[in-house]
Amino acid sequence: MNLTESQMAILFSTGVNLKNAKVLADLISQDPTVGGIFPNGASGDLTPDEQKFKSKYCKWWYILEPLLEMAKIFTPDKIDGVINILIELGNRLCKN
Repeated sequence: MNLTESQMAILFSTGVNLKNAKVLADLISQDPTVGGIFPNGASGDLTPDEQKFKSKYCKWWYILEPLLEMAKIFTPDKIDGVINILIELGNRLCKN
């Protein structure tokens, strides 16, 4: 987990903590579609619905990105890969 100083400051100022990261890790692990972001995730297809991602997550990406990084503490490698895809997607779609 590599959080920048600014990401750490965001987490502290918003009250986000490891408990929140654990809950997020559990939710991602239990839902192969990750809230509909990967509509065919149950079949192993991780092609994202970019519009759904943008509408759900871009407004609070600055909080979600470090939270996803922290969630990787609690997930196996397979789920880390899904989280990495989410982070790459958010960095591409939300940082414009």
